Amino acid sequence: MPKANHKKVKNTDILTAGSKAYAKKRRIKKQTIERVDFDPDSRKEYLTGFHKRKVERKKKAQENYQERLRQEKIRDRAALRAERKRQMEQRLSDMQAALKGI
Repeated sequence: MPKANHKKVKNTDILTAGSKAYAKKRRIKKQTIERVDFDPDSRKEYLTGFHKRKVERKKKAQENYQERLRQEKIRDRAALRAERKRQMEQRLSDMQAALKGI
């Protein structure tokens, strides 16, 4: 079988070629922005808004935490109520069994 004529590329040639060996064609932007207008009020709001947004995140996290605590208390009270009811029913059945024995 005849061998195909492949140009042998040395490893050193690939390594020294740098980005030329694997260069990608860059896309050229078709639309260009001709003019940029700055709104001083919007800029000021953006720059001074970092603290406001941070405080807002803290407040929301605190509200979420308080809500979780409230839900946990509700679940605990329901579990305690169910346990008391179970104990009362157990005592009632014990009393009825004792009355039948007499």
